Amino acid sequence: MLCCKATNNIAYITDDIYLNITLAPTADTSNNVTLASYSTEYRVDSFLKSRTGNEYSIASLSALNLKSADLTLLNATPTNNFGNLSRFNLGCITNINTQEVFASKYSVPDSFATTINDIYVPRETVNYYLRSGKNSDPTSVQFTYSARCKLRRPLTDSLKCIFHLNYEITLYKK
Repeated sequence: MLCCKATNNIAYITDDIYLNITLAPTADTSNNVTLASYSTEYRVDSFLKSRTGNEYSIASLSALNLKSADLTLLNATPTNNFGNLSRFNLGCITNINTQEVFASKYSVPDSFATTINDIYVPRETVNYYLRSGKNSDPTSVQFTYSARCKLRRPLTDSLKCIFHLNYEITLYKK
């Protein structure tokens, strides 16, 4: 009943997470500013068991990697949209590892935009989220995401967004 790609006792699961975030208005165009913060709990062991028919569990976890990220704006106006941003970063920490990692879009075009695609995800996120030496066998992980932007023009209204994160989970049957 394995609902993931499996070969030679190694399984790969992808999981899409959608976060509703609101970027707060600000006039600060000279600094990187945190415009939103969002926390969520991810029950890793329960998720793995449900997706693999109890074939794999937290003990099988090898890696949890952020593979891709994109941002969609729901309430764009001509004066408040992603064209107001010159750079975008999504920072992430967990209760397991408090060293922040970033997914980034280094150059956002200066034009009306309602999506930010191709957000750069560094490869060094491998095993970051769950393996820090503090707790090597968590059943749930608290993720805290922070949206940071460098603005080219002030935001005068809140921007309601959906952040789509795609994770790949690697499992190894011992």
